[in-house]
Amino acid sequence: MTIDKLIHVHFLSLYVLAVGIFIIFMYRKLKYKKGAKELSNEKYQATLTKDMIDTTAEEAKVMFNIWPFVNELKKIKLLPKKIDENQLVYKVFRDSNDAFEHILLNTEQENHYIVIVADLNKKKAKGYYMLNLQGEYSLA
Repeated sequence: MTIDKLIHVHFLSLYVLAVGIFIIFMYRKLKYKKGAKELSNEKYQATLTKDMIDTTAEEAKVMFNIWPFVNELKKIKLLPKKIDENQLVYKVFRDSNDAFEHILLNTEQENHYIVIVADLNKKKAKGYYMLNLQGEYSLA
């Protein structure tokens, strides 16, 4: 074998190896991608405190950007693709420890909300919870 063929085989094998590593990396990234996670009732209740403060009107102290998470909810079809974003947020509650924020999103059904639970210490969404006020709090 001549030196040119050895060099070509060497670079070809490096290329195949690099492509293989890239494919494995992308497969693992897509496999373990975390999307919008639904919280169980126990995990949701663990984020509640006795004194939940209504911070809907406090725009100056916004601590969490919900829009990337809202897009994830649209992808899994919990929210319609075309929605009036000005009317989407119903209420925002923060616990007394400033650890969690509960953002209630309007749905098409009355007294049914999607609650985004945001961990303010980690500055990311913990997950979402489907809140049914009629079923959980016996509203008529």
